[in-house]
Amino acid sequence: MKFYDLNISKPLLAEKERQLGFEKVVSLPVIEGDEKKVVGECKKKNFALVNPFRVKKFYENKLLTKSVLEGNKCFEIPVSFFLRLEGTERARFMNRVRLFLKFCLRKKACFVFTSRAMDESELKTPREWIAIGVTLGLDYRQAEYAFSGRVEKLGVVF
Repeated sequence: MKFYDLNISKPLLAEKERQLGFEKVVSLPVIEGDEKKVVGECKKKNFALVNPFRVKKFYENKLLTKSVLEGNKCFEIPVSFFLRLEGTERARFMNRVRLFLKFCLRKKACFVFTSRAMDESELKTPREWIAIGVTLGLDYRQAEYAFSGRVEKLGVVF
């Protein structure tokens, strides 16, 4: 199985990530900001990832999901966001993401895991990404698909 990272914050980390087991590491455009900005940007034709975490109450925002579906965009779930939080704040955030992913699965909204790594300590192997996905309520296949098969299906990695 080939694994891909579609958004690494520092290109210098790409080689290290390849050593961890990723086939290809790229940085795609990302739409982020408040709800109004994200919904407006989703209407544009070019492909981009959408980071939902900056939108207030993203985990229950139906307009956000609808705009991503209609705009043929894909949600980005940055793994490093979980690593930067601690204690109850991390648990609360992970629960919100779990609810969000459940909603995405129900609505058939596209989502992919990305690293958004700022330094080597935030780089994780594909197995660790899958474990995070399972912790967020996905089964093993869904978690694996979120950064392998779905990326290939999107056709954004050559």
